Amino acid sequence: MKRGLSVIESIVAVAILAIVMLLMSPMVKNYGLVYDRINLQNRIDYEFGKTLEIIKRKVKASRIIDTGDLASVANAIEIREDLTTSPKIISELRLLVPNDTLSEDKNYIAFRIEENSAGERRLVYVTNPKTASGVTIVSTAPEGTPVELIEYLEDGGFEYKNGVVLIYLDLDIDRMTGENIEGKRNIQDKIRDSAVTRINIDMSKNY
Repeated sequence: MKRGLSVIESIVAVAILAIVMLLMSPMVKNYGLVYDRINLQNRIDYEFGKTLEIIKRKVKASRIIDTGDLASVANAIEIREDLTTSPKIISELRLLVPNDTLSEDKNYIAFRIEENSAGERRLVYVTNPKTASGVTIVSTAPEGTPVELIEYLEDGGFEYKNGVVLIYLDLDIDRMTGENIEGKRNIQDKIRDSAVTRINIDMSKNY
């Protein structure tokens, strides 16, 4: 007949198991942190990817429409910064893009980095953008309702040089997740990219 474990043997077995669990706990914790970082990085990459695709598509489609007077031909691409609006516009990329009607009222769009009174920033897309004074750039049509592209933005901006639009975006991870994530310094939450224009100047008259 087989005998069971003695009290001492049981205590030793429990002690060994406790030591093994203690040694494994950092590994389990690290695995959880790595898993969280991977998920967060995938979420950030998705946010950047979809936003950059929209911006690049619109930049490449930018054009100039003939207004009948060389002096009044609108700029297809314009960068505006630090506009004293409400909410404040930190940086704005204004574009003239084609559509089915070729109506100037509907062709002008803008990507904006806005900052609210709490200092929180976001990236939005609007149609028929206005100037800082509230006067429309092209027409009297009302400005479209902003469509949010990135809600949690810490910083960002646009530049335009020699036919290339430079884009800088920096996500606010703490606001995005609602907590301070351990090891977030290993997460790529900033991106710099560019979009090349293919401006098509439509001239119905010979000048």
